[in-house]
Amino acid sequence: MITNKISVNNKGVGRDEVFIEIERFSDYLGLSEKNNLHIRLLTEETLGMVAQIGGDFDAEFWAESEDGKVQLCLSAKLCTMNSQKREKLLKASTSGKNAAAESFTGKIKNAVEIIWLGY
Repeated sequence: MITNKISVNNKGVGRDEVFIEIERFSDYLGLSEKNNLHIRLLTEETLGMVAQIGGDFDAEFWAESEDGKVQLCLSAKLCTMNSQKREKLLKASTSGKNAAAESFTGKIKNAVEIIWLGY
């Protein structure tokens, strides 16, 4: 099953629709209340992470399920980040590295950021 694709951005457009669609998705799959909550929290984290990494963005969000596995999908176009800006930010840090990329979530954010910039 694939949900409807919903346009979202960093200004909150589409956020409410995403959560309504995720609720429908969870109901359709017959997920427990606990798993429903996990999906909702992961959705919130995904949208928040994109805004934190990329600043201004326009994106499409959807969820997919196959063989008991659930995927949250986001296809985003960043409006403000580029590789030169990223390099300048890293050079400005004390270590020259992304210190936020030490935690598990930080490493994920760093990997997504690098992919978006085409490295």
